[in-house]
Amino acid sequence: MRRQDWAGQAAFLLVLVARLERMSVKYRAPRCYRVCLLNVGHLGQTFALTATALGPVPARTGAFNDALLAEQCGLDNAGNIPLYVLAAGHPNPCGPNQPTPASLTAFSRTSFQASPASTASAFR
Repeated sequence: MRRQDWAGQAAFLLVLVARLERMSVKYRAPRCYRVCLLNVGHLGQTFALTATALGPVPARTGAFNDALLAEQCGLDNAGNIPLYVLAAGHPNPCGPNQPTPASLTAFSRTSFQASPASTASAFR
């Protein structure tokens, strides 16, 4: 991951890989690839929310050298392709804008409400 020095400072990196042969059994092309992209997006968002709640600072990127990363992971980059990289690390203790991690109390006090009319109009 050229020019992304933060990746070397992460506590861990997680590479999300699409196994197109397995996905194509369930979904026909090009839907197969589209579903893979949707899945990694959902996983990335869940990862970011979970890491933020637990304290580590999450980072996600799709800006990497595909061939180099596939080679480093032992992938063929044709049927098994890297799509997304997730990372997390410890926050900088000296950061001036460092937020405190969310607690379970913060989540239990949060409520989301939408009027039925506005929800219904969104799907028309």
